Amino acid sequence: MARRNVGTPVQSEPVLHEIRMLYALAESFETRALDGAVKDLPDEGMPFRNAAVDSFLLHARQLIEFFTGRYNRDLVADHFTRGEWIPPIDLGDLHLRLSKAIHLSGWRAGSTEDQRRVFFRTIIDTLTPEVRRFLEAADPDRLCPGFVDKVQAALGDSHPSPMAEVRISSTGTTAGTATPRR
Repeated sequence: MARRNVGTPVQSEPVLHEIRMLYALAESFETRALDGAVKDLPDEGMPFRNAAVDSFLLHARQLIEFFTGRYNRDLVADHFTRGEWIPPIDLGDLHLRLSKAIHLSGWRAGSTEDQRRVFFRTIIDTLTPEVRRFLEAADPDRLCPGFVDKVQAALGDSHPSPMAEVRISSTGTTAGTATPRR
């Protein structure tokens, strides 16, 4: 596959943003930091909790599109690697599930708390190896300063999977956590 474009350090900044946001949101679900921050807002901050869940799902979908090079993205992993990037072949189903979860769908209303918790765990467990693989393949000259360190900080030494307690509310889905950090 011929490289269509060569990524630049400036172009890597949105990639860094997607990765950091995904893991920051996962952490906020796990620690319930968002719950504490919005609890005194009207409706216990439910719109902000719902927005955080949607944001998590969108950032995950963006990363799948980046890693796979599908879905007509103008920035893909191959633009930032030393050699040819071999796209992961098993992210299509997760992309479809994310797309359904983000949009108005029966999944949001019909899934159980346990199904949503497992889904959030699946997202992180599936994307973390791809993020690590990208870091290993990336050409440092194509990444913004501090990219690798910032991503490694977002991942942590052994970033635990969020066990989000994702509930359906009258206005959408909300997230918290049911289990402590490992």
